[in-house]
Amino acid sequence: MPLHAKIHRFLLDGCLGAGGQGVVYEGYGAGGRRVAVKALHRVSDGDRVFLIEG
Repeated sequence: MPLHAKIHRFLLDGCLGAGGQGVVYEGYGAGGRRVAVKALHRVSDGDRVFLIEG
């Protein structure tokens, strides 16, 4: 199911999967480049951390 949400400069298009560390979304970056964005579960300091893989 499409999300069409935006995180930083990435447009998220759907969820690829979820696991113990977080959720991986598929999306698009600059110039329409296809990317995977991993949103990690909250860390001890309460900040949301994103690991962006291209």
